[in-house]
Amino acid sequence: MIVARYRTGQDFLGAWFDEGRLGGFFVPTRRALEVGAVTPVEVRFEDGKIFRTRCRVVWRRVGGDPHLPAGLGLEFLSTEGHVRDLLLDYAQGRPIPYRERTSRRVPAEVQVVFKYPGGRVAAASEDLSTGGVFLRTTEVVPEGTRGTAVLKRPGRILGLRIPAVVARCVEGPPPGLGLRFELTDPRQTEEIRALIRRVLKTRKPAGALVTPVLSRESKH
Repeated sequence: MIVARYRTGQDFLGAWFDEGRLGGFFVPTRRALEVGAVTPVEVRFEDGKIFRTRCRVVWRRVGGDPHLPAGLGLEFLSTEGHVRDLLLDYAQGRPIPYRERTSRRVPAEVQVVFKYPGGRVAAASEDLSTGGVFLRTTEVVPEGTRGTAVLKRPGRILGLRIPAVVARCVEGPPPGLGLRFELTDPRQTEEIRALIRRVLKTRKPAGALVTPVLSRESKH
């Protein structure tokens, strides 16, 4: 995950570029990510606003010029148009229907089987939260399809069964299914949190790439 920090909306606009289908933005960092890599991104502002999205690294700047700091060019994925529009409206000072998400997406690989009337999809997750899961798959399931997501729990025979609905069907790249959990019991939320903690303990530590705050004084 990349945490991109800006003091104000104007600072974000100063980092904006129009390349690609949906455009993107610059984040200052000396840490390298492979061009083409897809990553979850949190865009944070000093007033507390946080926008969560997914981007692709489209270019890298090594640095060396004090007026052109090292950093990454991040382009919004084709599925992230709604978040892109919210971000731009916020940065330009327009009122937006902002609601802070109560669940944070965590990069986590879990085997999931989504069962629905007439079919099933078995795939690994790309990220997971108490609100839902994104599956890496080329299977096409119509948005709004309801079913049950069965999440494999490390060290447990029985999977965690959660009612879910298809919130996004992404043809890519990369392709996948976004499932939104329809929780009816608070215990299910705690079980998902326990699963996330267990998965994070068993994977190699990575951590988030947290960028320096980009302000008007920072040139790119």
